[in-house]
Amino acid sequence: MPKAGHLFFDQTDETLSKLVKNSPEDIDVNGYEAHPAEIKNGNTILIGVDGKRYEIEVFGQHTLKNLNGARLICEKIGVSSADFYTSICSFKGAAKRLELVAKSPNSLLYKDFAHAPSKVAATTAALNEQYPKRKLVACLELHTFSSLNPAFLPQYESTLAKADEAIIYLSEHARQIKQMDRMEESLVQNYFKHPSLKVIRDPATLATELTSKSWHEANLLMMSSGTFDELDLKDLAGKMGLSTF
Repeated sequence: MPKAGHLFFDQTDETLSKLVKNSPEDIDVNGYEAHPAEIKNGNTILIGVDGKRYEIEVFGQHTLKNLNGARLICEKIGVSSADFYTSICSFKGAAKRLELVAKSPNSLLYKDFAHAPSKVAATTAALNEQYPKRKLVACLELHTFSSLNPAFLPQYESTLAKADEAIIYLSEHARQIKQMDRMEESLVQNYFKHPSLKVIRDPATLATELTSKSWHEANLLMMSSGTFDELDLKDLAGKMGLSTF
């Protein structure tokens, strides 16, 4: 840190909270947590420091933490809270981070780059919290070298707990390219510990599984740093009866 610098950190993170205790005395330390907000009819509404309400287009506790940190940084460089709130209302989020792909009056399809266990848990929880009355089907592709390594699987324990149904996609194509051993379904079940979990290994079977379900009052979350073997999500959405953008 530069002398008399400014440090902003997520004070709900136990490790970060311990680290900042060693900051030099001349450092301006600023902790933050999730910005106060409420959810109404699937919409997140910020409760501003000015007491006003601001409806935003992004959601989730991890997003509200990032947003609050950004607000404090903006204030430090001279951006007023009023200007920040006015601007953040039109922010649609980063590409592939809880990105809305398609929708119908009672169903939504989101995709997310989530692949690290903490990201999987946070993203799944965010969608569950945003639409608590809808069934949530979460589909996670294990795509990276680490995620396809059985020794890493314990890190994923309970990460899909907030989903009503869970699907783990294990690409045979990716496994062969990476020259890794095949993981048996029982092994995946043992580590994820989800009561309603299926393992699927090819895109055609995945598409059939998803299009055969009823999507009345149900949302689908597709999570991967890959492509589900080039599965066309817009085509999938059409077969599910959803409209894409």
